[in-house]
Amino acid sequence: MYCLTASTLFAGYSARESWVPVVGHATGFGARGFYTTVYLTNASRSKNDITLSFFASAQPNLAPRSVKLQLGGNQSGAIDIGPQLVGEKGAIGSLQIRGTGPVIAEARVFSRGPDEPVGSIVGTVLNAIPVQRAIGTGQSTTLRSPSGRYKLYVAETSDFPLMFAVRADNGAAERRLYLSAHEQRSWDLAELFPNAHPMALRITGINGSGKIVAAGTAIADQSQDFTAFEMSLPATPRHRVRTAELAAYAAVALAIAATAIYKMKK
Repeated sequence: MYCLTASTLFAGYSARESWVPVVGHATGFGARGFYTTVYLTNASRSKNDITLSFFASAQPNLAPRSVKLQLGGNQSGAIDIGPQLVGEKGAIGSLQIRGTGPVIAEARVFSRGPDEPVGSIVGTVLNAIPVQRAIGTGQSTTLRSPSGRYKLYVAETSDFPLMFAVRADNGAAERRLYLSAHEQRSWDLAELFPNAHPMALRITGINGSGKIVAAGTAIADQSQDFTAFEMSLPATPRHRVRTAELAAYAAVALAIAATAIYKMKK
């Protein structure tokens, strides 16, 4: 089920393909429900055919469930993650968003107890991460991890496996983890680092051709309110100067040289 509006969302990242590390529709501890609504904005003036694909946690996803929708130029829409993507029994996993044009996507993840009123809903928002910003072997990202119940979510985006390291901010502890192609998994921080709670995590690709995106959630014990923490986005490295840019530099240099010669002749 989705709805369309003419409004424009201003947050998030514009990309033809992006990923949300954790979404879902499921029932958890104490019959507490976990839900997700994805907000989409077509960042172009032309119509945009968008496909959302769900990759269930801790299992192969050779044929992920998908839904399709279309947005007009600069149009926004919202879609609830439900049985059409996660199945009748419900599931947690990652979400791939692909468009024929650039899309800005955000996911509101929220929870509610079985007998609680609508006003008791608690939740947070995660921006979809452009696939170009996923990290691989030799690349790193950082993630805040404040005190409290904290869970780390990581999703593979390129259909290749990857081994990666999760290191505590003080460098005193490290865990090496593995994801297969298009797999999503989660880990409790207390299980990764039972003797300490680092305030930040550094995630580094170690081996493999995979690319991963990551996010963390901190959950308050009493209220069950939770806060999302997104991965830092590494800048794209510049290995060489592009031809057009080099030509511009050369033109400026020639202009400066010509001006100098002209002044010398005067």
